[in-house]
Amino acid sequence: MRIAQSAPLKTHKYFRVAVPQALTGQTLVAFLQELMAFDDLADALHLATLLLQHGYIFPVIEHSLLVKDDNTLYRLQLPYFWPSHATHTDNVEYAIYLSKRLMRNEQKHGLEEDEVEAYNKLLELLGHMWDFITVQAEMQLKIQKEKKKSDKVVYDSEERAFWRTRRPGQANCLEQHIQKREKKLRKPTAAVYRTELERLKFTLKTKPWLKAVKASET
Repeated sequence: MRIAQSAPLKTHKYFRVAVPQALTGQTLVAFLQELMAFDDLADALHLATLLLQHGYIFPVIEHSLLVKDDNTLYRLQLPYFWPSHATHTDNVEYAIYLSKRLMRNEQKHGLEEDEVEAYNKLLELLGHMWDFITVQAEMQLKIQKEKKKSDKVVYDSEERAFWRTRRPGQANCLEQHIQKREKKLRKPTAAVYRTELERLKFTLKTKPWLKAVKASET
């Protein structure tokens, strides 16, 4: 992905807090316009929004699903969390992630209301394997603590952005629209049955399997 290789990332200041490996929405849109040779800035803005909604970039501070052409800060998602790599998420992975968050500083990493609800449901659903989930969360947390502070900050934001859009049971833009699925599930009409009946009649009349047998005998 050329964007990940050449995007102008740097450390920004947000209310005296250093935000590493980020770029502004304005920089992102201008970069995409130049990279893709778009004539219209609106096309670059639209592409940036699609990349955000599909999980390739994410906002650092705000949680909007629309890219803003201003000083709003964004990060490029870690390739490990790209939709093309993380094609499936399950309840066990999400339970490990939430458990890991609960083991950390509550003020910085505490669960949001919907995450608390999800955690309680998972605890009830996966109670029989909660010891395994806890051990996995502790192991991942131990590995993460060995990273540099700046790397931990970036990874935390990447992981949180991933689960915000790919939580199990939650609809996301990568899924097929329900109306399209319903079309496939609709019952066949009388015309469909008539067509199938005519096809079967023709098959019985021509008996292609007999021709195949005769051909194999010669």
